[in-house]
Amino acid sequence: MNELNRKLAKWMGYEWRRDGYYKQRFEGVWDCKSLAEFNFTDPEFGIAHCFKWLVPVLKINGFTLLSIEFMWDGDWVSCRIVFYATDETTQPRAYEERVFLGVPYNGNLAEALCLATEELIDA
Repeated sequence: MNELNRKLAKWMGYEWRRDGYYKQRFEGVWDCKSLAEFNFTDPEFGIAHCFKWLVPVLKINGFTLLSIEFMWDGDWVSCRIVFYATDETTQPRAYEERVFLGVPYNGNLAEALCLATEELIDA
């Protein structure tokens, strides 16, 4: 899951260095986040980190969120992200959704949300 955390942080504009994640704000001014803050897949605190750091960046990167839904089917959980994709003029283009299915349910909703977000990044 460390690879997924790093991929999501990179998509957010941060780069990994040996002691944390860094993003240049201004010339000579860097923002630093600890490993714990960007541990999006953590079973205990990951969902809070996702909604604090990851979900707001979806809007910045051109997605107007309508809903994030979790669905259970026996021993599996899926995450559905429904959104409008916007272009440079911030006009909604089309209603779209991405569903990531097939995450074994172990109580970690953050993992399902991270994998659904990865689907958006890769699309």
